[in-house]
Amino acid sequence: MKLMGLLGYFFSMRPQETFGIRRGDFISKSEKVGVLDCVKYMTKAGLFNKFAVFIDRQRAASGKLVDPKSGSRGHVACFNDQAAKLVVELIREFEKDESIFKNANRHLYDIWESAGLGLTLKDLRRSSLRYLGLDTRLGETPLHLKEHARHSDFNTTLLYLRAPKKELDESSFDDLDISNW
Repeated sequence: MKLMGLLGYFFSMRPQETFGIRRGDFISKSEKVGVLDCVKYMTKAGLFNKFAVFIDRQRAASGKLVDPKSGSRGHVACFNDQAAKLVVELIREFEKDESIFKNANRHLYDIWESAGLGLTLKDLRRSSLRYLGLDTRLGETPLHLKEHARHSDFNTTLLYLRAPKKELDESSFDDLDISNW
């Protein structure tokens, strides 16, 4: 469960991509990781830039490993050093070509939901992209944020930057108090 959360947030991964990941998909050797565009974007934004993963499959609802969503194949960098260290600790025991998550998607979603955290695995990706786009320098170059998200359309990336809906108490609409202006 911890690994699902780390990958969903600190790599902004889709749940199905997380479920299809293998240990050998991760890259940390400086001579290899440093040439990746995703790492260069993190470097330019002043974020952690030494650990990445290659997304080239996802687990379908049927349990089969399939190609990722159209346009989603590519490298993604982790933007936090402590999260990267935790991921390495959690995946170190697996063989290079071994799938880390072997269960069907529904089972993995059920494990996550049973914790009662009040957020979905998809919420991790949403909040990660919102944070990167609005609270870090990665958002200063919107194309880099789009590439990190691996969206084919920039308008999709913009959707992740919207504020969550906030419901106001309707009684506050009747109160036209201007004394605090």
